[in-house]
Amino acid sequence: MDGAKIYKPSPQAYAFSPQHLKLSTSSIAFVSSNFWDAAEGKSFGYWTRWVNRAGLPEDEIGAKPDAVVHDLDELILFLNERT
Repeated sequence: MDGAKIYKPSPQAYAFSPQHLKLSTSSIAFVSSNFWDAAEGKSFGYWTRWVNRAGLPEDEIGAKPDAVVHDLDELILFLNERT
């Protein structure tokens, strides 16, 4: 999105994937290592996971990701359960 000069947390940045892939936001797994990014993705309608490798506390910004995983191995388990 750099060439388009659209950056997160702009809603246009979160809208790019569903528009480009022609999928609903709820059918896309949105994963981030940043709490704020996962929370914004959840606010936009994505199914979200926060990869919290460092064991950080949640930001107090309102929305929360659907779940927290602690590493990518745990993320793979969650994704396999969803399919």
